[in-house]
Amino acid sequence: MIIYIRKKFDSNKSILEFYWKNFKKIVIPFFFATMIIAFRYYLSSNFGLSLMGYFRFYRDYITNTAPNSDLWFMYPFFGLLLSTPFLSLMLNNMSEKQIKFILVLSFIYCFYSVNSKFFGFTPHISQWIISEWMLYYILGYCLDRVNIQCEGIIYVLGVVGFILSIILKTKFENSYNNSTDLSLIYVIFVFSIYIFFAKRIHTNNKALIGIIEILTKYSFYVYLFHEIVLREVEKYLGVLNPIISFPVNILVTLLLTLMIAVIFDSFMQILNKFFNTLFIFLKNILFNE
Repeated sequence: MIIYIRKKFDSNKSILEFYWKNFKKIVIPFFFATMIIAFRYYLSSNFGLSLMGYFRFYRDYITNTAPNSDLWFMYPFFGLLLSTPFLSLMLNNMSEKQIKFILVLSFIYCFYSVNSKFFGFTPHISQWIISEWMLYYILGYCLDRVNIQCEGIIYVLGVVGFILSIILKTKFENSYNNSTDLSLIYVIFVFSIYIFFAKRIHTNNKALIGIIEILTKYSFYVYLFHEIVLREVEKYLGVLNPIISFPVNILVTLLLTLMIAVIFDSFMQILNKFFNTLFIFLKNILFNE
């Protein structure tokens, strides 16, 4: 996401190219992947085996089921992608002090919007531009723009944030909504992890670098397919001892999903050749090239 926001958008054409690139890279694979996932669930449904039955099932899945599954994050992510060119234009033209200022305001708003409900009153202030998932979306970019000092204090706050998040999740789950994700306490925990990895974790091990590059390349497709693979894996490995099954499920799911991701990527590369030709044709019409 940092790369997206760093990008310079100096014309309407560059914005259109950004949208098209991510339409091919993210939106189209998302719909093809969900068609495959929905078909697997359709086979065990009561819709009846027919083409129209599948399309009705897929319509319901993409509009109802998917937002409540592990794919829910894709829907706000589409909105973030649409916002990216304009976020980039705003943030890249801000000074370091202005970046710090907007981060402080965002942290204050984050604390207010979540914790006010915990203390018993409704937050009427709304529509702050950098809130909820938007804060996570720009956080890496903003931290790269800011000169980080007092790392030790940040790490201590991160540990405290992690402990408090567990307490709020386990002891106050019914009264404290968003004890993770949107809570400022959890944001600080994530903030500290990012700083630690960015500043302290470096490696020259070629094997490890190769593994990271592979996982990075296919991470999006792994995310798309991991839920349905995990459900299938749990059917066979769920009988194991919970202490053993948890890490085994993760490892097996990762390996199987990675294999699916490689195959799916090959399919998308073939499909993208068609979309590239279509894009060139449309660009020639729109820009009279």
